[in-house]
Amino acid sequence: MSKPRILVTGATGRTGSIVVAELLKAGYPVRAMVRREDARSARLKSQGAEIAVADMSDIERVAGFLPGAKIEPSSDEGVYQGTMRVKVGPMVVNYKGTAQLVHTDQAEHIADISVQATDTKGQGTASATIRNRLVPTETGTRVIAETDLAITGRQAQFGRGIMQDVAGRMLDDFAKRFETYLLTGEAEPAPAANGQASQTSEAAAGPPPPAPAPGDGTDDALDLGSVLFRTPAVQRGAIAALLALLLLALTRRRRR
Repeated sequence: MSKPRILVTGATGRTGSIVVAELLKAGYPVRAMVRREDARSARLKSQGAEIAVADMSDIERVAGFLPGAKIEPSSDEGVYQGTMRVKVGPMVVNYKGTAQLVHTDQAEHIADISVQATDTKGQGTASATIRNRLVPTETGTRVIAETDLAITGRQAQFGRGIMQDVAGRMLDDFAKRFETYLLTGEAEPAPAANGQASQTSEAAAGPPPPAPAPGDGTDDALDLGSVLFRTPAVQRGAIAALLALLLLALTRRRRR
């Protein structure tokens, strides 16, 4: 019976590196989580550990786990250019803009990100300030994301309640992708907007998949239609609509 893969956080620290070495010696497959690839992570890799690079302040890498998002650094330090592709049924909306890491506090584990984007067809805008906080728990680390969001254009018609539900579903999808990457390495970040893959651990990443042809329907757009249908507000609306149709049908039948 094969031994389970074990994820070790803080693997390049003094205690973490000892834990990795002992687990490898005992025959366990080890995935070492590190903030960056350097001499210390290279040493772990040479011992036989897989490397998972995970730094929540690394916008270029982390944003790749959000469905529909692609990002790349700009010439300005701390500023990133990116796109967000959203599908609502047959309608596809493309946002293009910038994300800036405006504040980090390593001691408090806080990172503030400012996002400004415009619909590429000029039919709306989106701006947000996102505060991410890492909070230790008994079983791991909890990421708390607080977002101040403003949207104009057609997308604003969804209203605050639905937008909150959608944001929650988006974070769930992001968290699942990120968790899968940390534990198995099977969910790599999406390619950068310029078509070049983001830098990933050689131990965790295999050959990049071929880029989808334009219009073949395999793009990694965020399917907002399916997300919306899973939200409580829309589900309640759908149930209400079905009940109304049922009552209408019964009324017509009685009149006959």
